[in-house]
Amino acid sequence: MTTTRAALRTLTAARVWARERLAAAGIPNPLTNAERMLECLLDLSRVELYLFRHQGLTESQQTQLDQWVQERFSGKPLQYLLGHTGFYGLDILVEEGVFIPRPETERLVEEVIRSVSESPVPSHPLRILDIGTGSGAIAVALSVNLSGAEIMATDVSEPALLLARKNATRNGVADRVRFALVDLFPAPRKAFDVIVSNPPYISSSTIPNLMSEVRDFEPHEALDGGPDGLNFHRRIVEGAKDFLTPEGLVALEVGEGQAEMVAAIMQKTGYRDNRIEKDLCGVGRVVIARKGSHG
Repeated sequence: MTTTRAALRTLTAARVWARERLAAAGIPNPLTNAERMLECLLDLSRVELYLFRHQGLTESQQTQLDQWVQERFSGKPLQYLLGHTGFYGLDILVEEGVFIPRPETERLVEEVIRSVSESPVPSHPLRILDIGTGSGAIAVALSVNLSGAEIMATDVSEPALLLARKNATRNGVADRVRFALVDLFPAPRKAFDVIVSNPPYISSSTIPNLMSEVRDFEPHEALDGGPDGLNFHRRIVEGAKDFLTPEGLVALEVGEGQAEMVAAIMQKTGYRDNRIEKDLCGVGRVVIARKGSHG
């Protein structure tokens, strides 16, 4: 163990120690990383971390903190180290081999909820399909916030679906979300009011240039969207026509610079009411369209 007991005598000292070690190793946002480690280690909120700043760490806690700092040096994502992350006000389990939910995807969830609230109420329970669910973050967040909805979530990864089921249970919606191990669309065919997805959208040629903690640790199948990053968007837009109700919505997350292209794909495929929603950084992040009677 590389720490000294004096270095970790109090939470304040431990936070400073971890921040300095992470900063020296060139880890981005070292203070945030250090605080998240301590919050998870002691099951404290950020406010409590400062409120109890004179509290000490046990031997085992010191060992765990040191291990996390050492592993973070390798570029291993913080979320994989801690085993969970926040998403749309929920606590979502994460593990290696499954894509880590991103804050920008909360925009996708937000827009689906808003679009549903502004749409005519269907005569049947609202039916939503989440394609490529990964950790289940989108499906679980929608289920928590749209309590009457029937949600199906699909993925080609069995480990991802196992984790997604855990997250549904963890957040109290295991009885309202169904999971299916399939490529994109389920069988037998069923009509959905909303089809939502955060598909892979990184172009194949740029993956080697990604940050090492993404490139070297996250599953490439959850990143690689083909030559222009839009392979899955095209497949979903085309296939969704056969799975949407007459006025059904399709909502897709996109990468920077892709929104106009995806909107054009939707328009060419016969969708209507296409719109682009930006994230907090002003990037077109979500593209939504309605099937319509002529879709």
